[in-house]
Formats: sequence, structure tokens, C-alpha cells
Amino acid sequence: LSEREEKNIGSMVVPILEGSKVFLLEVQSLITDCTIGIPKRVVQGYDRNRIQILTAIAEKKMYIPLGAKDLFVNVPGGLGINDPAADLAVLMSILSVYKGFSISQKIAAIGELGLRGEIRKVFFLDKRLKELEKLGFSGVYVPEANKKEVEKKKYKLKLIYLKNLDDLLERMKKNE
Repeated sequence: LSEREEKNIGSMVVPILEGSKVFLLEVQSLITDCTIGIPKRVVQGYDRNRIQILTAIAEKKMYIPLGAKDLFVNVPGGLGINDPAADLAVLMSILSVYKGFSISQKIAAIGELGLRGEIRKVFFLDKRLKELEKLGFSGVYVPEANKKEVEKKKYKLKLIYLKNLDDLLERMKKNE
């Protein structure tokens, strides 16, 4: 993570849980025009089927036409992500490339996506937020479903609550 630039297009950090440990991993995405009839989905370090689901959600709920584009998703460092709480970070890295907006390296995202576009509650959020604080992050996108448990504690992080993808689109419009 130390090699990331201050503003990044197509890059997002997610705190994932492996056993009882929290690891911060970067997700990188790249979108290109499809030059051959069938678009490619090249994925390293993340579940390829999950990418298909996330792109379908983006198309159906956010009206972002990714079906005719080549999509490349990578988790640098040779590690793999199996934590469903990484969905939001992966989708945000893809949207960042598609929309051409940069994301601060001090911002992370946590949230599992449902097929209806809802951002679902994640487990062990407190542990994840403490790790982000420890490593100097300033903000994090989190599910609104976790709000009650998080409000009871004080964090240095700016918590940006999202209920669904409509909330995410609204935030993106404000940052354009």
C-alpha cells in the first residue's frame, strides 16, 4: 500500500478478515474496449464469478454498460480475497475507472453487495476500522446497517454510510 499515489483511478483499499487477523489489501481495476466479440474478464486474487455478479449489479442497478467492455481486476501481492465484505471496494475500483474519478489513498470501503443493490452489514467492523485508523486512513465507506454498533464508539475516521448503490451514485455525483 505504501507504493500508492495520493489520488488513484481504479484502485481501492479494503480491510479483509482472514481468521482473526485484519489485512488491508488494494484492489485494482482496468476497463478497455472489447476488440474481439466476447468481452474478457481477467481476474487475479478475487473470485471470477463474484466479478460477474458485481458487473451485473452495476449494469442493472447503476445503468453502467460493462457487458461490452474488457475488465481486468487484480489484487497485487499474490494474496487472494475471499471476504464478501470486499464487494464494495471492488465495485468502487471498477466505477472509478469507468467514470474516470480518482480516489484518495486515505479512503477505504467495506461492504457486501446484494443482488438488489443493497449494501449489507459486515461482521467484525470494529476490528477493521481500528486497523484502518492504525494505518492512518482518514475515511471509509461502510454499510448503514452497521451504524448502530459503530455509533457507540469513537473513531478518528470519517464514516461514510451507504444503504444501497443509489447512495453511492449520489456520493459520486457530489465528487464529480
